[in-house]
Amino acid sequence: MASTPPPGATPSHVAPSNAAPTELLGRWKTTLASGEAATLSVYETAYRISRGGLAIGGQLSVTGTTATFFGVANCEGVGTYTWQITAGTLTFTPIGERDPCPRADVLVGNSFERAAG
Repeated sequence: MASTPPPGATPSHVAPSNAAPTELLGRWKTTLASGEAATLSVYETAYRISRGGLAIGGQLSVTGTTATFFGVANCEGVGTYTWQITAGTLTFTPIGERDPCPRADVLVGNSFERAAG
């Protein structure tokens, strides 16, 4: 017989095995070479990039320090990167085949700082 949690108890959330780790979650900001601001929002298994009033989002799978971005409606490609946070700065380094999607313009060659709020 299954046990019933006590009144007021909430089930604990268990993240999927491919979820982004806690230190990667949240909003990150960068300034592109063009001077344009961009924001990367990282969720457990999804992401969103906002720049210049436009936003794209898709699926995200993280295993260790490897992040794979995919599932964008207007780009069927996959981008795989290693990620690193050093002294509060997040960077991505592409691995494997070149990411054919516009997110590569934001992720590659830019350093991200955690956004306030």
